[in-house]
This record gives sequence, structure tokens and C-alpha cells, in this order.
Amino acid sequence: MKALKTLVVGMGALILIGIAVIGVTLYNRASAPGGLAGGRTPASAPATVPAQAGGITAGTLGLPAGSRVKGLAGAGNRVVVHVELPSGQEQLLLLDPATGQVTGRLGVAEAPH
Repeated sequence: MKALKTLVVGMGALILIGIAVIGVTLYNRASAPGGLAGGRTPASAPATVPAQAGGITAGTLGLPAGSRVKGLAGAGNRVVVHVELPSGQEQLLLLDPATGQVTGRLGVAEAPH
């Protein structure tokens, strides 16, 4: 019976150590520059927003006249801007909040049925 108790205590200790390792790994990955989302994506089209220490303080996104911003959202280490162009097409612009650079453009279309 004493051997069984020792075995149960040992397995409990291993579980606690495993949970601690997972916690430390998640903390380290979340604290890394890329965050949990992974590495950085290359910039595809620069925006006209000046980079300031501590992030963007002012600038222009440079959208065509008649464009309308429909929404903003945070996504990992990016800001997503939902834009409706004058033609009626919609785009999602991915911005790096530290530099103001447009790092990606995604078209929005209906899925085929």
C-alpha cells in the first residue's frame, strides 16, 4: 500500500511540473516580439503614417476618395481596418500599429454556394 501511495504522489508531482512547464512556455511565447501569432509578415504597401516612439500618433491611411471605414479590430499584433471602396468592393487592411505600415490587403467576397 505504501508503494501505491508513493507512486500516486510521484505522478501528481509530475503533473504539476508539466503544467508549470506549459505555463512558462506560453508566457515566454506571448512575451516574444511576434507574440502567440508567430512571426512578422513583410510589408506589401507602405502607408503614409509616420512612426513615432511608442506607436503611431498621427498620419493618413491614403484611401481613395469616397472610401468608407466600416470597422476596426485588433488581430494578434496587427490592426485590421475594414474598408468599403467607392466601387463597392470591400477590403481588409492589416496595419502594424508600431510603424503604421500596411502589411497586407485582403479582398472581401461572397463565398460560392
